[in-house]
Amino acid sequence: MTINLYLPSTDDVRAHLGAARRAGVLPERSLHFLVGDFHNFAKMGIFVDDVPPDPPLTERVRVLQNSLTVLSEAVVVHSVLLAISRPGAAEVTSGDLDWRDAFSTATAAADITNHGVYLVTAAHVGRLGGPTSMAA
Repeated sequence: MTINLYLPSTDDVRAHLGAARRAGVLPERSLHFLVGDFHNFAKMGIFVDDVPPDPPLTERVRVLQNSLTVLSEAVVVHSVLLAISRPGAAEVTSGDLDWRDAFSTATAAADITNHGVYLVTAAHVGRLGGPTSMAA
């Protein structure tokens, strides 16, 4: 984990995720949560491996909401970012957008600041456009 990884910085996050992918630490078909402190610096990374290739949107929302609830019961979560690591082309798919939308729903329900969703493939690391939010 990069000690001074500032989650609102797209360039910093892309560099971190690219390095993790090249080092083989970010397996395909995984989700990677970067949990931020009060000042939005990453303090913890959590991986969910062996994610099915295309679960229904409702299942994505359920998994993300449950994950954030369990995480919030264990540690203080001020903010979070999600990286989707998958095989295939760098073009954004409807499944990628479903993860982004599910993450937005889950962070809003948990009242956690959302720093966005990133897509990581063998050829590309990029932020998926869409909603981010600050917790109240």
